[in-house]
Amino acid sequence: MTSLIRRFSTLFGRHVKARLLLVLAGSLTIALTEAVAILAVLPLMALVTGATPRSSRELRFLHDLFGQPSQERLALYVALIVLAGFILKGVAALAIRWWSIGFVLAQGAETSAKLLRYYLQAPYSLHLRRSTPDLLRVLNEGVTALHGPIVLGGVSAATELITILVLGSVLLVVNPLGTVVLGLYFGLSAWALAHAVKRRTRQAGVTIIDSAYHSNKTALHALGGIKEIKLRHESTTFVNRYYAEKRRAANAMRVHTFVGELPKHILEMLFVIGVGITTAIAYTQDDPEAALGTVALVGVAGFRLLPSVVRMMAAINIVRGAVPTLDVIEPDLLEANRNDAGDVPPPVARLPLTVALELRDVHFRYEGADHDVLQDVSLHIPTGSSLAIIGGSGAGKTTLVDLILGLHRPTGGSVLADGRDVHASLASWQAGLAMVPQEVFLLDESLRDNIRFSATPPTDPDPLMETVLARAQLEDVVAAAEHGLDTRVGERGTRLSGGQRQRIGIARALYREPTLLVLDEATSALDNETEHKVTATLDELHGQLTTIVVAHRLSTVRHCDQVAILEDGRVRATGTFEELSRSDEYFARLVRLGSLEV
Repeated sequence: MTSLIRRFSTLFGRHVKARLLLVLAGSLTIALTEAVAILAVLPLMALVTGATPRSSRELRFLHDLFGQPSQERLALYVALIVLAGFILKGVAALAIRWWSIGFVLAQGAETSAKLLRYYLQAPYSLHLRRSTPDLLRVLNEGVTALHGPIVLGGVSAATELITILVLGSVLLVVNPLGTVVLGLYFGLSAWALAHAVKRRTRQAGVTIIDSAYHSNKTALHALGGIKEIKLRHESTTFVNRYYAEKRRAANAMRVHTFVGELPKHILEMLFVIGVGITTAIAYTQDDPEAALGTVALVGVAGFRLLPSVVRMMAAINIVRGAVPTLDVIEPDLLEANRNDAGDVPPPVARLPLTVALELRDVHFRYEGADHDVLQDVSLHIPTGSSLAIIGGSGAGKTTLVDLILGLHRPTGGSVLADGRDVHASLASWQAGLAMVPQEVFLLDESLRDNIRFSATPPTDPDPLMETVLARAQLEDVVAAAEHGLDTRVGERGTRLSGGQRQRIGIARALYREPTLLVLDEATSALDNETEHKVTATLDELHGQLTTIVVAHRLSTVRHCDQVAILEDGRVRATGTFEELSRSDEYFARLVRLGSLEV
C-alpha cells in the first residue's frame, strides 16, 4: 500500500494532494465530533441506571458545567449533546462527501482531457505504435478506475481509518484491556481476510482491464467494417467474440464485487462474538453499574466502528482490484504531466515558402527498426511548382510525405523551407500546409463544418467557401443536398460516395489557403470527368501553390513539373514526365501499361 501511495503521489500535482489532505482533515474533525457524542453515552447510561453526581466523577463535572440542574434536566442536556454530536457529524460527513466526490470526478475529467491533449500533441509515431482501442482503454477505463476505485477508494479507506483510530482511542481510555483484546481480535481477523482475497482481487482487476481492451477492439472492428460484415454475414462471429469478452469481464466483476462485500458478513459475525468477549471482561473488572455503561459504550462504538471497518476493507479491496488499471494508465499520465503545455494556440505567422522546398540527404528509420526506410533522399521543389512521387508499394512514399509534413523528424539530413529547417519552427511550417489523403476523415457534422474544419465561427457571406466549392467540383453535391452546406454527412461520411468524400477533402485543403498542398492518392476515387476538372483546377493554381502529388495512376501526375521515382527508400530518378518516359525503363513500362505513351 505504501508503494501505491508513492505512485499516486507522482501522478498528481500539489493542488490535488492539498485538497485531498483537506478532506482527511475534515474527516478527522468529524471523527472527533463523533467521539465526543459517543463519550457522552457513558454518563447518559449512568444517569439512566440511577447514578448521581455524587457517585460519578463524570456526572459531577457535567452537573457543575450546566449550573447544577436537576437529575432529569441533566439527563436531557447529556442526551442533547449525544443527539447534536451525531447530527452535526452526519451533516458534515455528507457535505465533505459531496465536495470530495465532485472534486475527484472533476479531476478525472481534467485528467482525461490532459491525456487526450497529450495523445493529440504527441509525436505521430506514437499513433503508429499504439492502437485506437488501447488509447480508448486509457481514456475511459483507465481514468475511471484511477479517480473512482483508486482515488475515491483510497480517500474512503483513509477516512474510515481515521474514524477507527479516534473511536478506538475513546474505547482505549474507557476500557483499556477490552479495547486491546478487541483490537487484536478484529485486526488479526481483518488482516487474515485481506490476505486471503488479495491474489483473487488483483487477478480480477487484470481480467477486467484486459477484457475492456479486447471488447472495445472487437466493437470498433465490427462497427468499422459493417459493410463487409453484412456482406459476408459474419455478425455472429463478432457478437460471439464480443460476448465472450463481456462474460469474462462479468465473471471477474462478480469475484471483485463479492470480495468487496465479503468483509461485511464475516465481520458482523466476528463482532457479535467480540461484544460477548468485551462484556465478560467488563463484568469481571467493574461493578455492575460501571459494567453496563462500558458495555453500552462498546456497543455504540462497535456498531459505529463495524461499518467503518467494513467500508475500509471494501475500499482497500477495490483499490487493489484497480491497481492493474493503474499499471495501464500510469506511463501515459506521467508523460502527459511532463509534456503538458496546455492548449497550444495556432501559430499566427506561417513559415515563408517563397524560394523552394528542399530535402537534403534525408534518412529515416522507425523506432525499433533495424534499417532505414528512406536513404539519401534529396529533392528540390521550387515554390509554385508541382512534384509527383511514384513508386511501388513499400517504396517509402507515405513516409516521405509524412516527413515533409513534419509528422516525423528525419533520422539524418534535413527538410528545408527557403533554407530554414522546418523543425526549428514546426508549428509555423505546418500552419501553411494542407493534405488530402486517400481516405478522407470526415466529422459527423455538416458539409460546412467538414470543409472549414475549424472551431472559429463562420462568416456570412463566405466568399472563400464559394471559391473552394467550385474548385473542388462540389457545387452539384451542395445543390443536391437537402439542407445545402448544413446537411450532415453521417459518421465517417457514410452518406456520401468515395468521390464526394475526396472532393470534400480537396475543398477542405483549399479552404486553408495553403502554401504547400499534398495530395496522397487524393483523386483515386474520382470518376474520369471529375478528376479532369479537379486536375484543371490545380493547373490553374500553378505558380500560386506548391503541390506534391503521390499517385499510382499516371494520368494524375502527367501535368506535374517534375516526377520523382522512389524505390526501396531511395530516389531512383527525377525529371519531367516526358524525360522519364524516354530515359527510365521502369517509368516507361508504367506509361505503356497505362496506355499513356508520349
